[in-house]
Amino acid sequence: MLVVMLMQGMWGCHREHIRVLLQECHDLGEALAFRGCPWTIRHVYREYNTVADQLAGQAIQESRGQVSPWW
Repeated sequence: MLVVMLMQGMWGCHREHIRVLLQECHDLGEALAFRGCPWTIRHVYREYNTVADQLAGQAIQESRGQVSPWW
């Protein structure tokens, strides 16, 4: 939901490192649209997207003990 709200401009972003990533996402979206590939972004609750939820959980489990430079 956070990414969707940020991408749609509904929420502001105050973290510089996230603003950089957000700008990259906007640029990629514009590049897709420029090449004739329409796209949208929307939030899907995890109970309706079990594969993504499982992948996110797996990523969290595999990263335990590792420190991300973004945190």
